[in-house]
Amino acid sequence: MRTWLARRIVVVLAVVATFALGGSVVLAAIPSSGGTIYACYHKTTGAMRVVDYPTVHCASTERLLSWTQVGPKAPPLASIGIKNFEMNADYVEATAPDGTTVLSLWAETGSNKQECLASISETRTGVSPSALYCASRTLQFADGTSHAGVYLHLFLSAQPDPDFAYWINVYQEGAKFYGEPMRCDLPGCNE
Repeated sequence: MRTWLARRIVVVLAVVATFALGGSVVLAAIPSSGGTIYACYHKTTGAMRVVDYPTVHCASTERLLSWTQVGPKAPPLASIGIKNFEMNADYVEATAPDGTTVLSLWAETGSNKQECLASISETRTGVSPSALYCASRTLQFADGTSHAGVYLHLFLSAQPDPDFAYWINVYQEGAKFYGEPMRCDLPGCNE
């Protein structure tokens, strides 16, 4: 009886090992090295099976289908609304006695989405920034109209040279355009 049980365990382990090995071979070939997935689609029943084409071919009752696992390419940066703004002495909001300087600017974008990214692309005679924030702000203009846009807040750890400038790359989700930047001192900016 022990021999019978031992043989059965060996057979079960061999079957499991065969399926595991066979499964890894199939996974290694699908999708193809180019990222294409192939399948055979049964013309009558609609049943579909993924195949390792061209090693495996479809039956005469099936049709070969293919698709790629790679999604569409992202559009060029200009078409997804990345803008470069210059922040200079015109945008100084405050300077503390220790020289810490805060700059802020706002630009209309037509979007009130909170998703925003900003990074410094270049600086001229500037102090290294300690923080850069990007947010959505809707401002109230003097004529009573509301305008949605992007708000940049740059913190410097010391007072910069008089001729300083920072160029900031900005992206706000849903931006329809990027208007002219202005000081962020209208109602709605620092709320």
